[in-house]
Amino acid sequence: MSSSRGLIWITLLLCLTVLANAMSVTDIIPTSTSSFEVLSNVTLSVNAIDSANVSANITSPAGIITQLRLTNTSSIFNGTFVPTSIGLYNITFIASNETESNSTQTTSFYSNDTTAPVLTINTPVNGTVYNAGQTIVFSANATDFALSSVKVNLTLPNGTILLGNLSNVLGKYQGSYLIPSQLGRYDAIFSAADAYNNTNNTATYFIVNDSIAPTITGIVPSYNASYETLNTIEISANVNDAVGISSVLANVLYPNATTQLLNLTNVSATKYSTNFIIPELAGQYTVTFYANDTSNNLNTTTSIFQGRIPPLPSFTITAGLLGSDNQNRDVNTTSTVTIKNNATTAMNITALVFQNTEAKYVLKILDLSLPITLSAGETRTLTLSGFVPVDFNAVDSNLNEAAFKIASLTATGSNRMGQISNSADVTMQAINKLHFKKGEIVINNAKSSFNDNSSKEIRPSDEGKIILDYVNDFSNVINDLRNTNIDIDADVDIVYDDDVSLEFDETTDSQSLSADDTVSSEFGYNIANDARARTLKLTLKLTGRDQYGAKHGEVWHLDLEIKKYAIDLFIKSLAIEQVKCGSSATVRAEILNRGKNDITNAALQVQVPSLSISGQTPNFAISEGESTQLLYSIPIPAKTAAGVYTANVYTIYDVNKKSDSGSTSFEVICESTIPAPAAPTTTTTTTNTQTQTNTTQTTNSTKTATTLDNGQILLTTSQTSNVPYVWILVGAAVLVVVLGAGFFYFTRNQN
Repeated sequence: MSSSRGLIWITLLLCLTVLANAMSVTDIIPTSTSSFEVLSNVTLSVNAIDSANVSANITSPAGIITQLRLTNTSSIFNGTFVPTSIGLYNITFIASNETESNSTQTTSFYSNDTTAPVLTINTPVNGTVYNAGQTIVFSANATDFALSSVKVNLTLPNGTILLGNLSNVLGKYQGSYLIPSQLGRYDAIFSAADAYNNTNNTATYFIVNDSIAPTITGIVPSYNASYETLNTIEISANVNDAVGISSVLANVLYPNATTQLLNLTNVSATKYSTNFIIPELAGQYTVTFYANDTSNNLNTTTSIFQGRIPPLPSFTITAGLLGSDNQNRDVNTTSTVTIKNNATTAMNITALVFQNTEAKYVLKILDLSLPITLSAGETRTLTLSGFVPVDFNAVDSNLNEAAFKIASLTATGSNRMGQISNSADVTMQAINKLHFKKGEIVINNAKSSFNDNSSKEIRPSDEGKIILDYVNDFSNVINDLRNTNIDIDADVDIVYDDDVSLEFDETTDSQSLSADDTVSSEFGYNIANDARARTLKLTLKLTGRDQYGAKHGEVWHLDLEIKKYAIDLFIKSLAIEQVKCGSSATVRAEILNRGKNDITNAALQVQVPSLSISGQTPNFAISEGESTQLLYSIPIPAKTAAGVYTANVYTIYDVNKKSDSGSTSFEVICESTIPAPAAPTTTTTTTNTQTQTNTTQTTNSTKTATTLDNGQILLTTSQTSNVPYVWILVGAAVLVVVLGAGFFYFTRNQN
């Protein structure tokens, strides 16, 4: 009994000790219903009696925990915290003492953003005055926890409202604005907003006037320009103003101090212009431009120009052409000389002299009577006579039919200004008697005609020739010793740009053509295997001199268009030599890849329809511009009839697509009762097609491909006909019967 009482007392004593050491955490700040502005100071406070330390674990809306140790002032523990996010913050206070026992309390608060951004206008300052056409800057300082935009709302004098966003430029929000032509008050409201719809609006205004005069640029006439009197010139300027142009004038001060005011008209955009006739008054003219805008702002600028009397002579002289492109030689011909008095007073022509000429032209003015008096503005026409010599050229250095200067005709006279003179060129032309008659081009044995400025399509490796026929157009009918039955020594040349793609070989020399003769010149050519696609421009020159030394000729132009296709396996050469029955014929072919691409799966297919033979080489690769020699072996059956046979050859790619085709004939020498086919004409053709024709082989065959040391491909085909098999079987049967009979006879004699 006494022991039980002792245990009770001990328990009570322990409870009293725990209660004595328990900590009390009260007066918690902030309360759970508190709300604070983001970025503001939030005070944390608790009353924690018997506590040695108090800390606060603060959990942000994003889950980030911040630990803060509070300061003890007489059991009141305080601290400060600044929320940086919007939302709910949870706080756990933890109190502890020397016995290391802890006591916790929790609370929370909300962080809000109800504060509008701070906004200060830099420009424009209230009441500032600007000019129309100026560019101003809207500028403001704006700060906020979550600033989203800074805008300006501008109201124009006519009530139009414009809204613009300002951009952050080095910490300032700015935007430029070109002031229009409207004058008056402009009201600007700056607005700063944050992400939580807090806004701040600040207003300003500015005044727009027009105190700037128009600009004047690009004036005509330019400073100190010079013009002949009585000419019409342009007086103009480019005038700009931000508001509007009222008038543009030009005041012209004459050399004699008189003036003339001109009104310039707006002819295009900013250009104002008018015409001005310079009077017959030499000296300096001063032009003052006046530009006035609608606000009565005036700008002026000045230019000067010189008016000069036209230099002597004040008349013109022209001489017509002696002859034409149909003019015979060794005869006289006539033309005209025209003299015009351009002055406002009369004039006299006292002399007409031919200069820088030769006596052989026998130049003269027919029925000339000097002096010649011309009234103001009068024109007089005279007759010019000249002789066309037999050696007068028909063409110039470029082989173009042309007229040539043979003299200068100088007229001398006088008018009220004094002695005057002027000259005119005298020209002569004679007929051209050497011409191209026909042009032909052969491309790989295919011939076509052409004339001047023609174009022909060719391909890499093409070869052939150009044939030019030309004619001496002098008549062989003797009715004029100097203009008929005249020989011409002629030469033809082909000029082209230096290009490695083309080579020419002239096969004819200079030719001597009698009257009415037509001769030909041939030029062999070949196109390089690796020629690139381009246009070769040929100039065909025909040059000749007749027996009197006169130059004749003509020039033609021919374009050769080198074409390259994606796939072009060209059979450049093809041949089969004579072969005996029972042996093999060898097809020799040169294949050129003249297309744009490398081919990795090319092949050569050979068909001899009359012998029911068809075969194809193994695939081979061939690069662009590369050629290769192929040998293909055709077994000729022993029973083949003697005669001439045709082999058809195709270039193949992508298994069965045909590119080019050709054919050639070969002769088989043997005796046979089988009728020989008719001998065909040997031909080689180029078709360039993508169509594949399937062929069948009616004989049994095996193929053996061998690559020779020289890179050629040799394909041997062994074939077995059904007829030889029958004869072999018959022979074997006869042999068995003979051997059996012999064995029986031998056995019987042994017995």
